[in-house]
Amino acid sequence: MGVSEITNIALMQGFAGLSLFSVLLLMGLGLAIIFGQMGVINMAHGEFMTIGAYTIYMA
Repeated sequence: MGVSEITNIALMQGFAGLSLFSVLLLMGLGLAIIFGQMGVINMAHGEFMTIGAYTIYMA
């Protein structure tokens, strides 16, 4: 394994982590905004995330 190969793997893992972080951040922000405005936790957020993930997986 050369240095460029290790660097390539590290960059790929970094972008994968950034992608996962952004999805979780958007979900958390959505929950925070709904809870802040309405005062209740919207349980449909998880359902919509699951439907979206399944749709992307099947596409």
